Amino acid sequence: MYQFKDKAQFILEGLPSVDKKDLYRGIDRWMNIGETLTPFDVNIDVVAGDGTVIQTWSYTKCKPTAYGTYLQDVINFYQYSGQEKSEIRDRVAFSCTSVLLEVP
Repeated sequence: MYQFKDKAQFILEGLPSVDKKDLYRGIDRWMNIGETLTPFDVNIDVVAGDGTVIQTWSYTKCKPTAYGTYLQDVINFYQYSGQEKSEIRDRVAFSCTSVLLEVP
């Protein structure tokens, strides 16, 4: 949820996996190098069930601001794995200079 007076931010959350190695390497660099990393732009599409793009959130000059893993063990929450059991999740928070909502 974007509050208009707040800084543009978003969170990326999911299950830790091998296909995210580049993301983990980037987080490692951020943790070790910090402010010297170059900010980047991110586009996030909101997609309908049929694959149609409903909205695109365009974030500019982003950088990671937090990272962590945690145990999601409340089974009445949506489980990414599709199984009714506890799962380890990871979460990355990003802060950006601006955001623009585009509606096709």
